[in-house]
Amino acid sequence: MKNRAKALVLTLAALSLSACERPEPTVDQASVERILSTLSADEMLGREAFTPGADMAAEFIAEEFASIGLDFFGDLTEYQQRFPVRQFIKVEDRPNIFAIKLVSKLH
Repeated sequence: MKNRAKALVLTLAALSLSACERPEPTVDQASVERILSTLSADEMLGREAFTPGADMAAEFIAEEFASIGLDFFGDLTEYQQRFPVRQFIKVEDRPNIFAIKLVSKLH
């Protein structure tokens, strides 16, 4: 009798866990082609950092994430992670001396 009870509990536990699993995502060729052609389109202006093209691409990707129900990372309330960007610049007339220039406070 104890073995039957154990088997029943294990079976119920396994069924409960399998119900919690997310379905496998599917990727179809048409979706891949649509995303690639959108990101590589001339309208994206090359997607160079700190340009309107990069911002358009980031917005498009965020919309794609939202459309598949992707959760935000950690405490974020959006898909983009904002961070300061700095650049090392050489100090004139001082070999081997560099300064740090803040390029963007948050991007």
